[in-house]
Amino acid sequence: MELMKARFKGHVKLWARDAGKPASKWELVGEIDNLIVDAAIDWIGYALVDEAAKYDTGITYCAIGTDSTAPDDEDTTLGSESARNPITTKSYTPATKTIALSTFFAAADCTINMKEVGLFGADATASTDTGEMINHALLNYDNSGGTKDLTIDIDITLAEGS
Repeated sequence: MELMKARFKGHVKLWARDAGKPASKWELVGEIDNLIVDAAIDWIGYALVDEAAKYDTGITYCAIGTDSTAPDDEDTTLGSESARNPITTKSYTPATKTIALSTFFAAADCTINMKEVGLFGADATASTDTGEMINHALLNYDNSGGTKDLTIDIDITLAEGS
């Protein structure tokens, strides 16, 4: 009998539309697989043994930044966080072992040349560089003119095959 191994994998999609336009006007402008950092694995371990109340909160914020340094397993913050918003929608699908998270950024909230994105939870707040980092990805999109609303969709697959 072969045992299934946990394999965490992330994937990020970036959608843009002209500010204030209807939902039907979203356009996929970038996507990439992302790194699930070591802190996320530790967080799961602590949550499973109920180590401290902060681990019971879940993933609560998505952050974007302007640093293009390659993500590393040891990352605990973005290289240069510029904005963060609460997760807009989140769900878990047991059949595919996938967590789906989506975050909306109004054009006025993301007037940057975005280079990176990450998820944060546990004791994360609306303040930059707070909480436990879950993932980190490089995803380039120049919205420095502030003309586009952005939606960032991140899927985290908890296990695939054996």
